[in-house]
Amino acid sequence: MSNNVLEDQVHDPTSENEVGRRYVASSAFPDTPKLTDEDIKEISQYHVEVIGPGILVFRNVLKFDRDPVFDYLDEMASISHHHRWEYIEAEDGEKYGINEDGFRYRPEDIPATPVRILHPIHDQTPDVVRDFFFGMEETIYKCLIRYTDYYPLIVGCLWWRNRGHILRYEGEGVLGAHCDNDTNYKVTEGVRYMPRGQMAARQTCGALVYLNDCVDTEQEMDGRNTFMGGHLRFFHLDVDYKPQKGDIVFFPTNYMASHEVDRMTGGVRYSYLSFFGQGSGHAEANIQIVEPQDSIQWCPAMWMNSIYDDYERYCKSEHSRFTTGEETNIGINPVYQGRCVAQYGETHQAESLNIEDAANCGTDPVIIEEG
Repeated sequence: MSNNVLEDQVHDPTSENEVGRRYVASSAFPDTPKLTDEDIKEISQYHVEVIGPGILVFRNVLKFDRDPVFDYLDEMASISHHHRWEYIEAEDGEKYGINEDGFRYRPEDIPATPVRILHPIHDQTPDVVRDFFFGMEETIYKCLIRYTDYYPLIVGCLWWRNRGHILRYEGEGVLGAHCDNDTNYKVTEGVRYMPRGQMAARQTCGALVYLNDCVDTEQEMDGRNTFMGGHLRFFHLDVDYKPQKGDIVFFPTNYMASHEVDRMTGGVRYSYLSFFGQGSGHAEANIQIVEPQDSIQWCPAMWMNSIYDDYERYCKSEHSRFTTGEETNIGINPVYQGRCVAQYGETHQAESLNIEDAANCGTDPVIIEEG
């Protein structure tokens, strides 16, 4: 990509609206996996490191052939880069680029911002790349089950998921300090600036997948397989993580887990970011959540209709921290707290879902009659 972003723009002949339509699938994307006993065992065998409060690294859990994936991502990044910017001449007479979130950048700062591929899958995506994305989403969900075993009270805060998007950094790429619950809301001098999109405020935790390795020296550099700099830093929690291929980092999205990406010093950095959250749809806040069978776009949120049952299966298996004795305080686990759905009464609205082979939810089943 050229650094002269205001004068040397590459214009795809397809309009932005047509690009958006191209990313609507003819059938729903895969749902969260239906976990088997073998899956439960696989989840228990992941190598997990707790590197900070609420921050877990699943080491080398994703294995794939990088060349076809990186070729595809580089092509998509070029298109995404030139569709995401609107260029203006501001009131001060200076030229700026405005990204999809409404943030203003000086032209010289734009090349260092990560390119976001928000619609990574479309009809022309090669099968090997589609399989990579589908497999990555399945692995992320499996890691979520294990993450929940460390912090079980999160299970009631896991209503839906966003499939992820790619972030591609190049050269001196950097991402400033931010909190993933921040919607850029502000009230000042008697004016309230209400964000039109408030999905971030509902996010509970995030997952970052790293597709190539961070190295320390130029001698270790190996083309697109490596980069220098670009550590992930949770500054309030004193956590500095050096990205490695195949790692998945789970973290809370609240202000305590605010983070940044240090400036790179060379190479290309590929990562994949997805979120999990809570709360129902809200049109005024631009929050829409769809059922899995209606999930025909990649990134928008979809309900996770088996998350409690899937975690309960893991929690009651021989592999859980609560059955091995690694964690002895069962009072912190909703599966053992006896939260019977019959107690909900008028505080909840019951909605029957068409889910085959639904597992026991951890309490005695109660038939809810309509009428």
